[in-house]
Amino acid sequence: MAGTQSDQYTKIPNDILEKIMESKLNGTQVKLIMAVCRFTFGFQRESAELSISFLSEATGINPRNIRRELEILTRRNIILAHSEQHGTRARTIGINKEVNQWLERVKSPPLDDVREGQLTPSENIREGQLAPPREGEFTPSREGQLTPQEIKKENYKENIYSISARKVFSVWNEQGIIIHRESTEEINKVINSSLKKYGLEKVVLAIQRYAKMYHDPDYFFSYKWTLINFLGRKRGLPDFLDGGEKWENYLARGHPKDKRKAPVDALGDPVPGAQDMTPI
Repeated sequence: MAGTQSDQYTKIPNDILEKIMESKLNGTQVKLIMAVCRFTFGFQRESAELSISFLSEATGINPRNIRRELEILTRRNIILAHSEQHGTRARTIGINKEVNQWLERVKSPPLDDVREGQLTPSENIREGQLAPPREGEFTPSREGQLTPQEIKKENYKENIYSISARKVFSVWNEQGIIIHRESTEEINKVINSSLKKYGLEKVVLAIQRYAKMYHDPDYFFSYKWTLINFLGRKRGLPDFLDGGEKWENYLARGHPKDKRKAPVDALGDPVPGAQDMTPI
C-alpha cells in the first residue's frame, strides 16, 4: 500500500547478513538466526523473550533440535542469551551485533536420549513443568496443578495465539495510520480476544480494508483509531467484514443498490479481466 512500504521490512545490519553468508551454519541454525532477527530487529529492539516452544512454532523445527542448535549458537557467541526476567520461562535473547566475536566452531552439546518433541525430566523441571512419571508408575495429580499433557496442550495454544498476535500487530503497523512502538499487555488482550472470535484471516482482512478506506483519496473517511480502539469497539472490526455497514457503504460509493457492478476482490478492487456487469 502506498506510503507504508518502508514498514514492511526487517532492517538487518549488512555486516550481520554478510557474516551469516560466510559462516558455516546448518539449516536449523540459519532459521533460528533469522527468527531471532525477525522478532528483535523487526520490532526495533535488540533482544526479546523467545521460548523454545515459540521458536519451534515459528520455524517448524522440533523443540529438541531448537534447544540443541540454540545452545551451539550461544556457545559460538552468535546469539546472546540473557537471564530470565519477570518470572517468565522464556529467555531474553538477541543477535550479537559484534560479528568479529562470532566463533566458527565449538564442541557440540550431546543429544538427549528423548522421544521426538519431548523434553527430558530435568528439562521439564527447569521449564516449571511436572516431570513425567516412569513407565508403570501412577502419579496422582495435585489439586490446582496441571498434568504434563495439559501443560503441553496449553503451551501449544498459547504459542499459536502468540504468533498470530505478532502477525496482527505487524500488519496493523504496516498500514501507517497509528503506529505502536511495542505490543502492550492491553493490546495483546484485545488482539487475542479478536483472534478467538474471528480468526487471523478475518482480523487481518478487516485491518487492511480499514486502511484502504482511510488512505483512499477519493473517499472521505477520517476515522483514525488506535489498534485497541479498532479491535475493542463493538462494531469496529465487524463493520469492515462482508456485510459490515462501513465496508458496504464504501463498496457502494453512491451507486444505487439495484445496479450490478463488476466483480471486486476482498479489498474492493476490480477483479482483473472481469467485465463491467452494470446494466446499460
